[in-house]
Amino acid sequence: MTLGDFNWSIRRYLRSRIGSAPSREDTFDLLATLLGYQSFQCLASDAVIVRLHGADQTYIDDVIALRQSPFPIEHAAMRHKAIGSEGEAGATAQALADYADARALVAIPHSILVDPDSYPDLDATFETLRENAGVLALHCALQEDWKLRDLPIQMLESEFINKPELAVPLYHIYHAILDCYPEDSPYRDQLYEKTAFYKQAAASSGHALYTRTSRRQLQTISNGSGRPL
Repeated sequence: MTLGDFNWSIRRYLRSRIGSAPSREDTFDLLATLLGYQSFQCLASDAVIVRLHGADQTYIDDVIALRQSPFPIEHAAMRHKAIGSEGEAGATAQALADYADARALVAIPHSILVDPDSYPDLDATFETLRENAGVLALHCALQEDWKLRDLPIQMLESEFINKPELAVPLYHIYHAILDCYPEDSPYRDQLYEKTAFYKQAAASSGHALYTRTSRRQLQTISNGSGRPL
């Protein structure tokens, strides 16, 4: 998926939801949703920046400034002069793409990438899982790299045999990645197989998976017998 495809998908989705060209607020709220947050305000207050590679002091200062900004995505767009016209989804996506292309940082709650063992109860961390999954999906969509070669998703998959509870975050990650890809993408079949596999694995090990209703409330996916999937 190219940046242009991503931008177009955002606008198409928003137009289908609100029946007209998206406003600045609509655009930010959708981006927040893609990142797993209920609203842009939640994203603005909760997003953190993780540095994946070494950088010079100028870069580190830039990261610190971004972390301290109350509006990290908008702030990134401003700092990187990516705004074509105020509020365009492409401006914000371009700012994120600048970071992703540099393979330098990605806006994520860091724990699932740094220390997946930090979760005391995977079933109870839906919001954190969705935050991570959404950002990973956005990151790989901009990278045109669904395998996330330079992110520790392989680490989670390699640990899955010994830690079947990791099926939960892996399901959410692949489900979010799948949502980012157009229907005609050659990767969709592979992504669907991964998503279905980890969904079944989570069900087999008794772990609950969650989805959002149209009113943005959480509901448990069930197999009809009352047992959560």
